[in-house]
Amino acid sequence: MTSPADVPPQLSSAAVSIRALLLVTFIESAATALIERGIFFYTEHKLGFTEKENLWLALVFAMPYVVAALGAHAVTTRWLSEKALTVIGIAGQTLFLAAVAVHPVGWTIFAAQAVMGFCTGLKWPPIESYISAGLTPTQASRRIGVFNVTWAGAVPIAIVLAGPLIEWWDRALFIVPPILSMVSFLFMMGQPSRPIHLPDDHPERPSDEHLAHMRGLLHASRWLL
Repeated sequence: MTSPADVPPQLSSAAVSIRALLLVTFIESAATALIERGIFFYTEHKLGFTEKENLWLALVFAMPYVVAALGAHAVTTRWLSEKALTVIGIAGQTLFLAAVAVHPVGWTIFAAQAVMGFCTGLKWPPIESYISAGLTPTQASRRIGVFNVTWAGAVPIAIVLAGPLIEWWDRALFIVPPILSMVSFLFMMGQPSRPIHLPDDHPERPSDEHLAHMRGLLHASRWLL
């Protein structure tokens, strides 16, 4: 195991805010789930959507998500920092949902899902990059495990709360996520512009052969999804 003393200063500085990042992960997972999953309760019970219409609504979220997630790496390597892209994703969904809360009808709901899907696809890759920054493969595996439990734990909580929120005040479904994301926005402002990963010559960096194997697993996972 690599002790803290063995980690270069620039790597340590990129990892000091892991608790804040995990909090952002939990908050953003909950905020996303409220809309991504909870919206179907709203459209069925408040707008009378059929199952077919809700399926189209799900597709409208998923397609922009995939496009944004696949393009996020290119954006952070060519134009914007990971911090900037994450903040843009959080700010975009926050502003748009607040606008939809003023007039939550069929076409604005579809537009909200498309924007939410795109913004969600933009923000998760850089957040994941921060989570694993400066870690060896063994350390990264453990950290990713904590990350997965964190985001996954927020989903059922958000789904359970979606129904009572809609029952209490239907527009709360579009107001609570932006409020939550404002907290995430504040925590992200304290992060370094770019997470610093292991240098190419680090002794524990995966070999080229292992990286090629991992790329194969990545492609297979994408097709399975």
